[in-house]
Amino acid sequence: MKKLVSIILPVFNGEQFLAQSIDSCLKQSYCNIELIIVNDASTDGSYSIIEKFANTDNRIRVINNANNRKLPASLNIGHRVANGSLMTWTSDDNIYTPNAIEEMVNGMGNNKADIVYSNFYHIDEHDTIIGSYVYCKTRTILLDNIVGACFLYRKKVYEGL
Repeated sequence: MKKLVSIILPVFNGEQFLAQSIDSCLKQSYCNIELIIVNDASTDGSYSIIEKFANTDNRIRVINNANNRKLPASLNIGHRVANGSLMTWTSDDNIYTPNAIEEMVNGMGNNKADIVYSNFYHIDEHDTIIGSYVYCKTRTILLDNIVGACFLYRKKVYEGL
């Protein structure tokens, strides 16, 4: 059985790219995911976008904060309800490539690692690549603090074990 991956997606007034972000999570080649969307009291159209997706895919769990709690609190709320043994979080303006989660799960297993991170692209509002971030294998997470926008970790890392 494939391990469950929990993807936490906090959002505050992120309607511009939110549908693309959610869609990229749901269209992963690695399908055993749960998407936990923490709506941080958005006042734009974010909630309707979230609701539309949640009504069509049972892998989505929605948490609505009554008041804006900000990013750290919203991430903690999402982490506390996550069921996956593997976890990540993303933003409402991030879009995963279709095999991002699968590649990180495989990388984690192949290297017996507790956390993995990957190269990523910087795109503009028209999906045009305007930059790329490639990590050198000789750099280390402990010395360089180089984790970017695409990463995966075991639940025990979040729990501090």
